[in-house]
Amino acid sequence: MSSSRIFSWASLLLVLSIPSAFAGTALSLGSASGYNVFVLGAYGTSGNTDIEGAAAVGGNFTSTGSLSFNDMPGSVTVSTPSLVVGGNLSLDGGQMYSPGNALVVGNVTSSSNFTFQHNLTYGTLGSDILVDGTKSNGASLPFSFSTVGTSLVQLSGTLNGLQANGTVAVSGPNYTLNATGCTLCVFDLTVGNYSNGAININAPTGATVVINVPGATDSFTNSSINYTGGATASDTLFNFDAATTLMTSGFTMYGSVLAPDAAFTGTSGSLNGELIAASVSGQSAEFESGDIFSGNLGTAPGVPEPSTWFLMGTALLACLALRTKRTATSNTTGA
Repeated sequence: MSSSRIFSWASLLLVLSIPSAFAGTALSLGSASGYNVFVLGAYGTSGNTDIEGAAAVGGNFTSTGSLSFNDMPGSVTVSTPSLVVGGNLSLDGGQMYSPGNALVVGNVTSSSNFTFQHNLTYGTLGSDILVDGTKSNGASLPFSFSTVGTSLVQLSGTLNGLQANGTVAVSGPNYTLNATGCTLCVFDLTVGNYSNGAININAPTGATVVINVPGATDSFTNSSINYTGGATASDTLFNFDAATTLMTSGFTMYGSVLAPDAAFTGTSGSLNGELIAASVSGQSAEFESGDIFSGNLGTAPGVPEPSTWFLMGTALLACLALRTKRTATSNTTGA
């Protein structure tokens, strides 16, 4: 076979190797998927709190008011506890309705009766804890909060880097977000503090909506979120890539929140979707699970494995060597 033909085949193999080397990986919330509240660190509220969906807290979970867990979203399977606490669980009365199981690595205590209507796995058990199901001593986490946290921070950064394909129109305190013809609709907001206004979202039916919110200190006060198109709250993810503080007051968040580095404080409001944050504090809080995030975030460009880089480099060097040899031969023949 001539060297020119070998060069052509080697070049073709090199070109064919590139698409597989850079194949994208699916973007998702990973182990945080399906939870109504997913907190990497500590959770603490001082008033009556209602969590309708599953909750996972990496540190201590403290509630000094009555706490109620109501309904568990179907996306969290029975094999995964509906309440996961990596530290201690300190309560002031309330109940956790069946069928959700609870797993607490540390101590479980309450200053007044708290009832688990299903199974509880714990480190140590204090008084005033009533368990209608099975009690088991010796709890271990089903996942590493540290590992999940690293992945969520990376995901937030990736989503923040996506090219916006929707428009944002501003009229006073009101923002109107419009997108057409997209299955993953991306919006870049220009500010991170909203007060006495509305965010109106108009995106196609079936589309996933990513709203990137800038700023290290963000807040939503006495504002509203409205969906005027086919996309819904369960399709929507508000991404706070740079936020270290996120506060809501007198506000209902319709949609899910990805803020893995933020300390979230909620006062006199609710969140209907999924909250992912570094920590949670505040007074009375209500987390509703009717709009747990179910969108499709697509894929991100993959990074080639070392073996792939080696293969591509070897093929390229071979091509160059053959090309050089062919040129030298041609020059000698023509001399």
